[in-house]
Amino acid sequence: MLAFETRIGDVIESHATMRLSLSGSKIAEMSEFERELVLDFYELQAELEKMKAVATASEAHGIICGQLAGGIQLDGIMWLQQFLMGLGIKNEPSQGTQKWFLQLYKYCLEELNETEITFQPLLPDDQDDLNQRLEEIGSWCSGFLAGFGSTGERDERTFSEEIQDVFRDLAAITQVDTEIQGEADEEEEIAYTELLEFVRVAVLMIFMEFGLKRDDADSDLDQGLGFDQGYDGQNGYGPDDDEYDEFNDSDSNTLH
Repeated sequence: MLAFETRIGDVIESHATMRLSLSGSKIAEMSEFERELVLDFYELQAELEKMKAVATASEAHGIICGQLAGGIQLDGIMWLQQFLMGLGIKNEPSQGTQKWFLQLYKYCLEELNETEITFQPLLPDDQDDLNQRLEEIGSWCSGFLAGFGSTGERDERTFSEEIQDVFRDLAAITQVDTEIQGEADEEEEIAYTELLEFVRVAVLMIFMEFGLKRDDADSDLDQGLGFDQGYDGQNGYGPDDDEYDEFNDSDSNTLH
């Protein structure tokens, strides 16, 4: 059994009405195939492995979502530099990797902004061992809380009681029990599904409370990113934008 109890039902109950204020958000036209290629746990894992990053794929995605939910003001190369340094990378990112992560940032923001609830934390597939999935969801929440915290100091006493409860529950999930003996049974799988749904709804609630207050949240989607070619899953991105050379050429942007 999962060693975690929370107000999942209460949070999910507010799910039906919490997105009404997003009806006017502008979602950029995109290739759904391209988006699915980028918003993938194993693709993110592969990109991190190229740079020998210390952070896991779940933690990295959690950090991005936490930053966006906290209303981060950085975009483009400025964001990418700080983000990758925070992942503990050992290898310099290639131009294709840089563009891939900027595309990931863009799609994460779009998902959080959408009126249709499509947001999903990037985690291992359901076919993977439940202990691993629990460990990864704990890492995702750790990353989310770290990402949110990196957007600036806030007085938690000013948060609504509901938001305070949500943050406490996310912190509790970082310590979730991952010592399930033997093969997971149906009850444990249901408990995991409910836990994942809680995280999903909690993140959207926090984004609505803080992330939507960032300046020009929608108009920033395509500014400073410079995508001239899409991601095809094989060849990466075409080297059509000189902006990414600045990432490697500038002394101030060098990653160590």
